[in-house]
Amino acid sequence: MIAVIDCHVDPEDRGAPRLLRQLQKAATQRLFAVYHALDSSLPHWKEVDAIVISGSKTSAFDQSPWVVALEKLLAKAHQGRLPILGICFGHQLLIRAIYGKENLCPSKNPERGWITVQQTTESLLWKGIDPTLWVPANHGEEVTQLPPQARILARSTQCDVQAFHIEASRTYGVQFHPEKADERPELEGPCLQILKNFLESIYDDKETKIKKMA
Repeated sequence: MIAVIDCHVDPEDRGAPRLLRQLQKAATQRLFAVYHALDSSLPHWKEVDAIVISGSKTSAFDQSPWVVALEKLLAKAHQGRLPILGICFGHQLLIRAIYGKENLCPSKNPERGWITVQQTTESLLWKGIDPTLWVPANHGEEVTQLPPQARILARSTQCDVQAFHIEASRTYGVQFHPEKADERPELEGPCLQILKNFLESIYDDKETKIKKMA
């Protein structure tokens, strides 16, 4: 089972329906369960196969109890080498949980709408995708720096860390919103492929077993 952590604060987005729909479209045979972070509804990291964290209007610097609880869960899941994908707020909170708030900052030039991101490093997330990609974005904070063991996978003209992977782990983050690409069906395919690439990396092709880290 793949845990989808819903961090949305707006009632109309409760349950992360858009993210869940796109994940199900990317992996039709997988089981997903939604957990509401604002209600302190979180899984134990050992009881799920992977974690996907949604975006949120909440600041990645917030110290609300639910944010702190999620931060602690992500730190433990990363240490346990669970596959994790963070999206926007989730991308930022992953870095906060693993490396600290000093690696985050308010965006000098917030990105809204469709932007171009450029792949900078080979990665399973970009398998089968062109290096230059149009994606939806909506953020006012961002990851500003990464330690050597974390690789930048993509950047844009306004944001140096549009995607990352932490080496010797299965922890990934994307600053943009691949789940919102359904706004423009002609551009949806590559964003769906990013989700699919992550989801396919969780399990062996022939068995529904968690892949072991090398």
